[in-house]
Amino acid sequence: MPSLDGLVGERLADAVMALLSTYDKNRGSISLQSLADAVKRGSEGPELAPSAGLLAAVVRCDNMRRAERGQRARFRVNGNRVSLEEWGIDSELREIEQQLEGLVARYREVSQRAFLRALQGMPHRALGELVVLLLEELGCSSLSQVRRPGSHGAELHLRGVVHQAGSELRTAFVVRRDGREVGRERVTELRGALHHYGPAAQGYLITTGQVLSGAREEARAQGAAPVTLIDGTRLAELCLEHGVCVGTASFSLAAPDFNQLESLRAS
Repeated sequence: MPSLDGLVGERLADAVMALLSTYDKNRGSISLQSLADAVKRGSEGPELAPSAGLLAAVVRCDNMRRAERGQRARFRVNGNRVSLEEWGIDSELREIEQQLEGLVARYREVSQRAFLRALQGMPHRALGELVVLLLEELGCSSLSQVRRPGSHGAELHLRGVVHQAGSELRTAFVVRRDGREVGRERVTELRGALHHYGPAAQGYLITTGQVLSGAREEARAQGAAPVTLIDGTRLAELCLEHGVCVGTASFSLAAPDFNQLESLRAS
């Protein structure tokens, strides 16, 4: 079954959201089976192929994810039928919420770019410590530095254990702290040197600069040891997601709970 917490679950929730947006809200809620059939007929249907039961789980998980983020739920589920939460919300309030969501998304983008500029300006030692903090937040353990004779002074070499799907994988980490791009040759070089890191079964290449298309193509090579590539943009994004060198600010807005009001009216 597709993961409800991963990309597939979010894509399915977005597909349901897009579909429901095309319906007339005055006609009321839509059966989950009808939505499942409509998703299958869509452009991604053959790949996602959801059942009514899976869609029910997807929309509930989406509501829970948004609640954890302090966001309004998108769906209202009643038995085997679903509708959009916004159908019962005052239209002017919803319009303002959409404007606020757009501003928040823009804030995240600007914050990420500013974070990346800060990372690129950090001394090598400080950047190395930040990457270690991030790797620990990502679930890596037993991190230790590896001395590689002849390696570039701007590189930090680490070995550690990545906990993934119930298994523990010895992993090699190479951090480019000078902001230089990572090309295809660095991927093949790391694969050929995994025995120096434990030995390691996989590798990570991390840079505050760019990862070239040749490196990404090589990293996907079939039958070779997996190599994960993290460029500067992704590095900044991960730090923001996992609270590494990040402060937070929140704003609380009171709004009518239309679900409760409707329940009181129906009681």
